[in-house]
Amino acid sequence: MISRLRLKNFRRFQDASISFDNGISYIEGKNNAGKSSLFMGIEYGLFGTVAGFRSQTALFAPQADKMGVEVIYEGKDGRTYRLQRMHERAGRSAKGHYTLKVKDGDTEKYLVSSDFEGSSEEMLQLQVFESLGISKRLFDVAVNIKQGEISSILEGTSQLDIVLGVSAATIAQKQLNAVALGFEKETSQYDLLANNLKQFENQRQQLELQSKSLGTEVETLQKQFDGLTSQKSEMTAKIDQFQQVLTPFSSYKSTIGNWDRDMQRIVDHTSQKEEVIKEAGDLPTLLKTLEERQEKVRGLTQQISKSEEERKKLQDSIRTQERKKGDVVGKVNRRKNLPEGEEPTCEECGSPIDMDRVKKELAQWELDLGDIELEIKKLEEQVASLSSEISTTRQEVQQTNQSISRAENLSRQLETLQGRENQLMKTFSETGELLMDQAVEIYESLQEYNETLDAEMRLKTTKPSVPETVNVDVEGDVLQARYMVDVFTPLFGGEQNRLNSERDTISVELRVQESKLRDKQTQLKNLKPGLEKLNLDISKTKGALSLLEKKRTAAQEMRTSAKVFKTLQEILRDRAASNLGTMTLRYHKELSETNNILDLRVDPKQYAIFVKPDDVGEEVPAFSYQGGGHKLLLGLAFKLAIVSFVTNPPFILLDEPTYGLDSGNKSNLFEKIGNLTKSQILLITHQRQADTGGTLFEIKKNGPVSTVEVVS
Repeated sequence: MISRLRLKNFRRFQDASISFDNGISYIEGKNNAGKSSLFMGIEYGLFGTVAGFRSQTALFAPQADKMGVEVIYEGKDGRTYRLQRMHERAGRSAKGHYTLKVKDGDTEKYLVSSDFEGSSEEMLQLQVFESLGISKRLFDVAVNIKQGEISSILEGTSQLDIVLGVSAATIAQKQLNAVALGFEKETSQYDLLANNLKQFENQRQQLELQSKSLGTEVETLQKQFDGLTSQKSEMTAKIDQFQQVLTPFSSYKSTIGNWDRDMQRIVDHTSQKEEVIKEAGDLPTLLKTLEERQEKVRGLTQQISKSEEERKKLQDSIRTQERKKGDVVGKVNRRKNLPEGEEPTCEECGSPIDMDRVKKELAQWELDLGDIELEIKKLEEQVASLSSEISTTRQEVQQTNQSISRAENLSRQLETLQGRENQLMKTFSETGELLMDQAVEIYESLQEYNETLDAEMRLKTTKPSVPETVNVDVEGDVLQARYMVDVFTPLFGGEQNRLNSERDTISVELRVQESKLRDKQTQLKNLKPGLEKLNLDISKTKGALSLLEKKRTAAQEMRTSAKVFKTLQEILRDRAASNLGTMTLRYHKELSETNNILDLRVDPKQYAIFVKPDDVGEEVPAFSYQGGGHKLLLGLAFKLAIVSFVTNPPFILLDEPTYGLDSGNKSNLFEKIGNLTKSQILLITHQRQADTGGTLFEIKKNGPVSTVEVVS
């Protein structure tokens, strides 16, 4: 049952809450007051949509940006559920949110929420169906009984197949026949696949023989290749052994080259030192000259400082004379530019003076100006002379500093050249000693190498004449070393050529053999994908043949099962129609004041109602024969029979079920309706005929807003 309904900004309801009791509740009100909006709110809350409205935005209260509904109901399991749903505007459409909770003891726990990841409207509808036992289809057909649509069900509706569970058998029959037909079409390929399997197996046999032959050839070529590889490795080892002789010999020749280079460096350094001495003398002379020039620079620098101080004093005197000149010129200009009619005054005391004195003052001032200008000119000539003298002295300082820098560079160069010459001479002496040691090492490594060769292949050499102690004459040692180079170079070169020639011959044979081996390996490798593909094709074909055999058997079984489901449809329809006919007739007798129907039948194909009125005595279609009031009572009885047959719904919504009934049938319906079902009934009417129990709610319209009041 629905225990509480709250509407917020839903159609005309701004914020209305209604609490319902079990049993029957009457909802009264004038036309267009908002009575049907309560049922729309229940439908929207449970299923998210309302039949006849294409968008949820049409359910919004005027000027509202969001609306919501809360439905609190008791489920089949006796627990209390709270379903909250709302939509808010998002452009031209609306975005929805929902939450379903169940009361568990003193607390509520979430079942489904749009805020939870993975939740969906389908999950919510499943929870609603499991808790109420009402699907959207059953709600539309029999639970939500709308005004003006009650009697139309007498003509029958194919939707009852879904509500009554017949569609499941129909769908199963069609699916079984469809799958069976598909299997039968697939099995037509069985003979073709069997022939393909034979061809694949013949091809695989040929490839396996070819692969075996190539494998034998590859094995033979691999052994030959391995033998040549071993020979090449042995030759490489001999070359490495001979390299033990060549390495010290190369170092020996490199040492001679180093000696020649050091000798040339000594010559070059000696030449550079002689050029520096020729230019500036030896190092002591150069250092003495450097000291004299530095002393000269210090004297010139002091002279420049004194001249600059004297020039600064003269420039200060010039500025003093120029200020005096400015004062005299100002006094002359003031006397000469005296305004007309103004008497002259003394420059010192400000007392008036006569024109004779003015003339005398002007004459004296003119003489003073001449003396000042002569003094300024004299001072400027003295400044110019000092500036020229300072410039000349600075040039001399610059030239002397340049010569000092050159002398310093030459002295550093002489010191460096002397140090390098000493180092080169030391290295040159050490080179001679190194050459003797290397000569002994060459002879010993050569003797060791000869022991690895056959007697006829040994290198014919004699130990070179080497002094037991290092000769003081280093140049003589180097001449001896050059003689050894001349002796050993052709000997070692010939042996190296012989070894390289043998290695190259083996390398050529190895490359030829490797090419043959690679070709055969490639052929064998190229066979492998084809063989693997054939094995895969054979495996797939065998699997496909096995599957087709199973599908052939399954198709036969499905055809048999489809016939069973066809029979089941007829059984379900006949049973449902029979039970619905009996229940509808019983409900009609209760609802009708004067029962004039002898018998009632529900057609099992379309679920249309056929009745046998007492004034006709034969079966006729109820919708076309009965009057409006009788059709309404029959339709209401049929809908009650449907919900009672399918499930025991927790509530039934009746919207103006008495519309068009005479007063007698209307009073009887109000009196009997509450006792026909255990379900909670919410009934919309314009006015109750009498006090038949239950709760009465009145819907009032106050301008654009609807409100709900409990009357009794």
